[in-house]
Amino acid sequence: MVASAIFYGVVCWGSSISTADRKRLDRLIKRASSVMGSPLDPVQVVGDRRMLARLASMLENSSHPMHETLAALGSSFSDRLLHPKSHHCLQLKAHSTSSQTTVPVAMVCAGIKSLLLVFMLTIRADAIDPNVLAQIIKFTRDTIALNGEYAFLITTTEEACGNYNIFVTKLNKQLQQIHNFFVTSDERGIIGTDDIIAARPDDNFHAEHWILFNNDNEIRKRTQNPNTCVLFFTNYSPCVDRCASPDNAQSIIKNLREKLLFRNINADWKAFVFYTVYDKDETRIPELQQALTTIEEFLPVFRCTSYSQNGRLINVCYICASQMTDCLWVPRRH
Repeated sequence: MVASAIFYGVVCWGSSISTADRKRLDRLIKRASSVMGSPLDPVQVVGDRRMLARLASMLENSSHPMHETLAALGSSFSDRLLHPKSHHCLQLKAHSTSSQTTVPVAMVCAGIKSLLLVFMLTIRADAIDPNVLAQIIKFTRDTIALNGEYAFLITTTEEACGNYNIFVTKLNKQLQQIHNFFVTSDERGIIGTDDIIAARPDDNFHAEHWILFNNDNEIRKRTQNPNTCVLFFTNYSPCVDRCASPDNAQSIIKNLREKLLFRNINADWKAFVFYTVYDKDETRIPELQQALTTIEEFLPVFRCTSYSQNGRLINVCYICASQMTDCLWVPRRH
């Protein structure tokens, strides 16, 4: 909640805040991070990340009112956006709307911030925040309270994905339903609520396949609004032999590619999330890395996990496109 309040509209004010005010906010963020047990990025990092994501979205959307203005600033010699009064540039990475892959798109000059400031005051500048996502995944896992492999697909509002308290209020009862179905009844298979489809594996199907198999019409119905937020979570990383094999009938990749699911959802508001590396794939990290990179073509991939540090439990989400080493980290076995 503290992070959501501090970073609200950071794209609009982040570039003009004074150094002294930024340091005061960073101290507050550091204290909040200590209380939550989850690391939070400083104001500058969050502001730049969200600003660059918004610029990337504008560049890729030819119908956006600012698309032509930004495209006209492109250099004919390199992948840069130029501004005549500034040569201090920031690296921009974005999701390509044609391939849904994370690729370097441009170098954005700091002077462009002032060009876009007035326009950005009127639009939503937020996206899935890894710090908020870490809280959401922890709450969801704690509430469902399942051991072993399971998966769930949450389709809800952007507001719920962007604010921990709104998420808890909106989805707590539904998560309790999932818990009661699987834990109290010891059921396998699949269950659906208004905003959640959840599954546990049985002798025939893995959990991820339960969700995607024969549910494509229901998923399309739930995601027909492009302002929907999509969180596709699996407790274990997708297994290399089946769930992450492009040609296997139970493959996540095969289902996403052939059924074209989630394609209309803004890349800022969808995520494929896993908690830990599947133990049978711990010796197959290169293959798992390739699988996650392929999934990234359809859904941005995060690893939201927890670890102990100085007697405290730390909850964190890694963005696999830029933090693949952390995403694939496996604890040493004794």
